[in-house]
Amino acid sequence: MAFTAWAASTSYSVGDIRRAVALVPTGLVFKCTTAGTSGSSEPDWPTDVNGTTTDGGVTWTAVSAVYADLDSLAPDTIIELFELRPTLELHGTTAITRWHCGVATDGVSNITWNGNSYVRMPVEADGFDFSTGGALPRPTLKVANSFPLFTASISALLIDVNQVTPGNDLGGAEVRRIRTLKKFLDGQPAADPAATWPEEIWYVDRKASENRNLIVFELASKFDLAGMFVPKRQLLPNICQWEYRSSECTYTGNKYFDVNDSAVGSLAADRCGKRLTSCNKRFANFEATGAISNGSNQLVLTNSATETVAVGDIVEGFGIPDSTTVTNVAGATITLSANATSSSSATVDGTLQSDLIRIIVTDASALDQSMAISGTGLQAGTMIASISGTTVTLNQIADLSVVGTAASSFSAQRLSTSTNVLVADKDVSVSVGQYVTGTGLPTTVLTSVTYVTEQAVNSPANIKKLITLNQTISTDASATYSFYSIGTQSEIAYSYVGPSLYKIKKANDGVLPFGSFPGAGRIK
Repeated sequence: MAFTAWAASTSYSVGDIRRAVALVPTGLVFKCTTAGTSGSSEPDWPTDVNGTTTDGGVTWTAVSAVYADLDSLAPDTIIELFELRPTLELHGTTAITRWHCGVATDGVSNITWNGNSYVRMPVEADGFDFSTGGALPRPTLKVANSFPLFTASISALLIDVNQVTPGNDLGGAEVRRIRTLKKFLDGQPAADPAATWPEEIWYVDRKASENRNLIVFELASKFDLAGMFVPKRQLLPNICQWEYRSSECTYTGNKYFDVNDSAVGSLAADRCGKRLTSCNKRFANFEATGAISNGSNQLVLTNSATETVAVGDIVEGFGIPDSTTVTNVAGATITLSANATSSSSATVDGTLQSDLIRIIVTDASALDQSMAISGTGLQAGTMIASISGTTVTLNQIADLSVVGTAASSFSAQRLSTSTNVLVADKDVSVSVGQYVTGTGLPTTVLTSVTYVTEQAVNSPANIKKLITLNQTISTDASATYSFYSIGTQSEIAYSYVGPSLYKIKKANDGVLPFGSFPGAGRIK
């Protein structure tokens, strides 16, 4: 049967068979197994029998284009066609020779298939059968030496080929084997170039023998050719085989290095060392320490990484607006496309508030979240949690032992029937309104005394002082607690320091085009 080509936006029923719009060498056509309407563009057709693909609302299943005819009671004659495809580089020509072996037809005529004429030639082709084990087949072509394959005998053709590549003898030339049924040849009522077995591609591996009457060529699959590697390019560890500054390498930057990965000053001296380290110099993202001032577009790096910074690189880090890029590099100073919104470090006067977690500053324009703060009374690890106007909120309260006035200190323990009451000797000195520090108390808010009373605990004679706090005590172990009063704080200078690590991102986001193993992939 002749197969109709697939069409877009068309309704198909189960059992409909269509071929691809362009002829494919797989010998497959596609049977509708789920009815529906096809999509607006041709799907990717499967390449194996029973493979499926979804096309809009239709599901297609791949089937052999000739199986139904071969399964009939009286199948038609099988026609075997061949094509020899030399290459210009090896053989000096790209002219395709098409032939059939002169059997299974009337024995004297040329054959026309898919618009091409296949000439009857005295060529015997054998050995194409595949087995499930052992080596791949190595078919042979036996060509009569007296018959003009191109315009002269086959021996004369080999002489011409060997003048282009000495000793080649058509080695590497492609041979295609095409099988179809006689009913599908051009001029037949059911002519259809899509109705074929899967197309076989072989290569001339060697000239097996030659005499005045006959030349025998041995064919092989591409996997079985002498001197061929899979993959074709041999991969060597840590040696990049791509051409530098090419479509493979893609590097077009204005940073130049020699073969030892040392910075050089001109494109003329630029040489790739072909190592992963060479690729990193040109493509990898990296981090560098630096400093910047609020309102400035000058980032000063403090390490040697500036040799790999290039115009167009993306800069991320403290005080740097989103999507900021490098516009110029001068030594360790990088000019940015946007001004910084914060300074790397600043000293700003401020007054610690009575809650010990807020500072009212004189000017917050140079400050930003995540800056570390140091100053009298602040604990190690204190940072800005948030900024609102001139109010800076800290991530933890100040050190009461430094900013407060000590009142008393004694051993106490959480009352077993409460979560916020301390039990202490009745003679200890403590007052409502005092602030307390100790084991099990929070560090981000102040804990204060809200109520003090004396009460018998466990027995009438065991009088204890019960101290109620405004925060929960997280442990019931006995510990020492210190009590303070807080007076008005003076305005003092506090030092603010932002993170000094900046990330320099390449336009390719650190993906190395390294052309070998290992190293291909994303470097962070």
